[in-house]
This record gives sequence, C-alpha cells and structure tokens, in this order.
Amino acid sequence: PSYPGSYPGVLSVGAAGDDGAIAEFSNRGSWVSVLAPACGRGNTPYSAQVLFCGTSASAPYVAGVAAVLRATVPTATASDVIQVIRRSSRPVEGVADGLIDPSAALLAIAGAPPVVAATSVTSAPAKVAPKLKRAKGAGATKASRSLTESVRGAS
Repeated sequence: PSYPGSYPGVLSVGAAGDDGAIAEFSNRGSWVSVLAPACGRGNTPYSAQVLFCGTSASAPYVAGVAAVLRATVPTATASDVIQVIRRSSRPVEGVADGLIDPSAALLAIAGAPPVVAATSVTSAPAKVAPKLKRAKGAGATKASRSLTESVRGAS
C-alpha cells in the first residue's frame, strides 16, 4: 500500500483506461478505493491545451464529482460523500470499489433509486447508498445538471 492513500478515511483514487479497467501505470489493490478516467485536458502557462494522463488527472475528476455532490446536498458530510462515491461505483477487479459513476452518485445523494443500464453486467451485488437529508431548496443545481448532461453525452 502507498501513503497517504492507505490512511483510514482517505478516498484513494487510481487511474482507469478508456476501457474502464485499471490503467497499467496505476496503483491497484484493496487500498485503492475508486478508479477515474486517467486522461484529461489541461492548459500550459501559455494557454495551449495539452492532454495529460495519470492519477494526476484521475484525482481532480473525483474531487469535481465530490464538489457537485456537496453542492447538490449541502448538508452531506465528507464521509457521506465518500460513501456515496464508493457505493455507487461500478465494480472493477483490482480495486476496493470500482470505477466512479458520477450519474449514479448524483442520483444516490439526491435520494433517487439507482438506475441500472441494460448493458451493465456485474457479478457483485448492487450497493445501496445511504439516504441523506436534502437541504431546503437543494434541488438539482446548475453544476449537478451540467455534470449529468456531460455524463449522458459521454454515453
């Protein structure tokens, strides 16, 4: 195990390839909580866009999902958000919980029943996220709608 990812209470993130499996350069093992896409776009100091790959792209992806979940349910604690992310992930062999599923996490934190895609095949039992109390006026925010739309568009 690597640290700080192995410390209790840490949501450790590994890198997933385009196929959703663990990227060959990623950490793996029971101490890795979830996987997230390994490649992302970034800007250089001169405003040029570059594509970079690694857990340096995966970790901010998960942080962005966590931020949208907190924006959707402001009363959710960090522990609540971590549990929802972990429990709504799609199982992948080699890590504790699997590939992060932003739309499933968003539905889970909002208290909606999970949606299982017809093409989804899993040998693990379905996990149920805890029901959280939504703050007054905490409907779908602009950020959560944007995330949902981007996830749907990527499907």
